[in-house]
Parts: sequence; structure tokens; C-alpha cells
Amino acid sequence: MTNMSDYEMPVAKLLDYELDNENETSSLDWPDYVDLFQLTLDHGSELIRMATDRELQDGWAPIHAWRSLGQLGAVEAVEPLLNLDADHFDFEYWDWYSEEIPQVVALIGPSAIPKIGNVLANPTSEWKWISAIDCVKHIYQKHPQTRSDLIGILQPCLANFAQNTPDFNGFLISGLCDLKAVEAAETIEQAFAAKAVDLSIAGDWLEVQVELGLKKRSEVPMRGFSATEAFELSKEAIAIRRFVERTMNRSQPKGFGSKNQASQKKVKQTKKDKKKKK
Repeated sequence: MTNMSDYEMPVAKLLDYELDNENETSSLDWPDYVDLFQLTLDHGSELIRMATDRELQDGWAPIHAWRSLGQLGAVEAVEPLLNLDADHFDFEYWDWYSEEIPQVVALIGPSAIPKIGNVLANPTSEWKWISAIDCVKHIYQKHPQTRSDLIGILQPCLANFAQNTPDFNGFLISGLCDLKAVEAAETIEQAFAAKAVDLSIAGDWLEVQVELGLKKRSEVPMRGFSATEAFELSKEAIAIRRFVERTMNRSQPKGFGSKNQASQKKVKQTKKDKKKKK
């Protein structure tokens, strides 16, 4: 059970902070936590502790904390946040995490790139590197001048395609396609030639060449799959399959108090409302 005395002020105030608009999932719409709570980088360690506190997942505090870290540009938060696995979260909270953490890291900016590289260099969990590669895309969108640095952390990882899992290689290639990384084309082709890539993620080598701008769509018609091929590809999408297996069997964390239980219901209802609007 967590209460305000477990955290120092002003970070403790985030435990009870209510959102006026609970659908604000874009970083452009987040409250200005730094101004509202007079936060500084000196509060970074407390905010990281709150953002990663599993006991707080029946309320909004971890979400407030990781948003605050992004707004502060707290580079020391990148690895602790990206090293959280899906098993750390209840199902609904994982949804928030996977949607918002790439935005948090993009707010931190170019200084986060070496930290992302550290996570990708040690791919112990598929969901850690899926989040890390998503961060690459968001940093590039917000800071396009970092393109070469971002390619510089993805391409060396793909060069180890023989040791990587096929799905890891697939997501690395997808990330390189987001960067239009023609510089990495030779490495990508080698991975496909070695049959070391999950084709259900970024497609085959011909499709990737279209994504990179090396071939025109008219040269590479959209490929259709037979029923057998489609079935085999669905089996190869092991990252998704493993996640479903884990989350279906995961027990829900215990609540701690009626106010926080009410907040938990708000978190879940907000996610349902968002899905209805899509």
C-alpha cells in the first residue's frame, strides 16, 4: 500500500492529481507538470521511482511521473523506463505505457539516443526492444536532424542478424524503413538472404525496397498470400503471440483504497472510450 508519505514533495502531489481531460494521450495536450508542481531535474530519481512503482498501477501517478520526466528532459529515465517488461504491467496499464513512453523519450530528445542503443544492444525481451524501436521513430519525427545517429544504433544491431531472433530483425528493419535508411540496404538484404527475418513485420526484401524508395510500387505489386502462407506467417509473429499468452494469464495487481480503485476504473474506462472513437 502506497501513500503520500512514501514520496517526497512535490512529487507526492502527483499521487492525488486528477486530470480534467483523461483522453490527453498526445504529449502536446499533457498538462505542464513542471510548472504545475515546480519540478526540477533534482526530482528525477523520485519520479523514476514513481513511474516504475507497480503498486501505483490502480491510479494515474506513474503516468503523471513519466510525462513529467519527459518534460524535464531527464535522460537518466530512458533506460529504467525502456527496461520495463510487459510483465511489469497490468493489461490496461501496458496500453498506456506502450502509447506514451515513445512520446516521453522523444521529449527527452537526442540525448536519449545512446540510451536506446544500450537497450537494443541487450535484447533480453521482445517488448523492451519493440518500445525502443518505436522511440526511434518518434525521435526522428520530432528531431529529423538525428536521422544518421538513429540509423547508427539500428544498423549495427541488424548486422548481428544471425544471432538475433527473426522478429527482432523484422522490427529493426521496420525501424530502418521509417528512417528511409538506404544506407542500410546491404545489411537488410543480407538478413533476408539468410532467411533471418520474420516476413509478417516489414514484408519481404522486395517490399522493403519499395519502403526505402529503391524500387517503385509499379515494379513490385502488392504480394498476395495463399492460405497456407498466411497461416505460417501468423505463426511466425511470435512477439504478438507471446504477449497475448502472457497477458491472458497475468493476475491483476491488488488495489489500495477506494479513491485509487476509483481511479483505476477511470483509467480503464478512458481506454475503452478512446477505442470507441477510433
